[in-house]
Amino acid sequence: MNAINSQSKSMKVSDFGKDAPVNPLVDAKARILTSGIDVDFEMLKKIEDYKKEDFTYDSAHHLGKTEKHLVPQEILISDSKGHTSAVSCINYNNSKYLLTSKDGELVIVDKATGEPLQVKVELPKQPEFRNMKTIDGLPVNRIISNCGLCELNVWLWHDCAFYTKRKACKFCGINAIANQFKNQDLLRISDIIGMSDAVFDSWWNQKKDFVIRNTVDALAKALKYSFSGHKHIIFTAGSSVSTDLQWKIYNDVVKAIDEQVAQLSKLDVTIILTPPKDLRLLEPVAAFGLKYAFNMEVFDPVIFERINPGKAEYVGRTHYFEAYKRAVELAGEGRVWGGFILGLEPFESLLNGVRQLGEMGVASGANILHLDEGNTLPNEIKPPTYEDTIKFFHEYGELARNNGLRPFFCEKAMRTSLNHEAFMGLI
Repeated sequence: MNAINSQSKSMKVSDFGKDAPVNPLVDAKARILTSGIDVDFEMLKKIEDYKKEDFTYDSAHHLGKTEKHLVPQEILISDSKGHTSAVSCINYNNSKYLLTSKDGELVIVDKATGEPLQVKVELPKQPEFRNMKTIDGLPVNRIISNCGLCELNVWLWHDCAFYTKRKACKFCGINAIANQFKNQDLLRISDIIGMSDAVFDSWWNQKKDFVIRNTVDALAKALKYSFSGHKHIIFTAGSSVSTDLQWKIYNDVVKAIDEQVAQLSKLDVTIILTPPKDLRLLEPVAAFGLKYAFNMEVFDPVIFERINPGKAEYVGRTHYFEAYKRAVELAGEGRVWGGFILGLEPFESLLNGVRQLGEMGVASGANILHLDEGNTLPNEIKPPTYEDTIKFFHEYGELARNNGLRPFFCEKAMRTSLNHEAFMGLI
């Protein structure tokens, strides 16, 4: 049981005053990301070795513990022309769509019509490294998460210090999930809140060998026992109030990875962290050919402060632009990323952000808002509609192609976005 090509009516949306056909892959991915997808749990119990949710980001808070652990982390969907994308299996209890099986093949069914969507459907296999332990007995999958087919994320900690200060980004639920697994993580970033440089240096000297030894071992196992083909490696973590200190930690770890695991300049490697106050701390990783990403999430200044109170207070919107500028100087145009979220502000404002970052040589794009366990968004903020999503990414694709700044990663990794499908002209 892995796939089906279904035949149903052609999809259209009203696009700038005319009916425009929508690529079946884009149609299915947009529907899932805006409405979520329910899953046939009895069917899933019969399938072995598919990749289940690893609770790095997503968690369906309406599900019981057993069902949560059965939800696929993502689905692979393909159209008849050979395009394949990963899409996050965002599970809402009121979804319009159902992942199930028909005649022994996986299908995504529109609950209202009973008709399957016009895509081939597969579940990625569980990577072998997810069941492994590090040299000191830590779960590899708490240090290395795997999104889509080809993305490996290196996490030294999962919690965000903005929660401790009651300044968490309102769309984010990472601490609600991180707190469930805190005894399995290398570090807790909340531990360094308020540390002086001298206290931090002593603390990090005690932790460094353990952290590097297990991170090196975890990434080596993940590279060997994951998947063939191209890979995107991402160094990331929850935000720290002490942004300079988190960069000092990651600079040491990146250097060790380059020396002991793989020459990073030969790979596609990005560091995604809150920018440091001292922008000189961006310089060490440039020697290893890393790309930079600083995710503002929201471009509009007023909404930025309302949605991201921690980023507004401890980093500042202006400082993001200073960091973008310095990162472009270090890495070059098109090698710096700015991430937004579609659904938190009017999409005209978001497109203006894409345009302005593009003028700086910064590539950017948007993930589609989904409602994780632990988010504190006001009730009136919902994921964008299907129609607005299609319209936004149609315009985004034109902007991105015109400025020549390709979205980071690829469509088989970016499971909560249509950035690449738009850039390829599928929308």
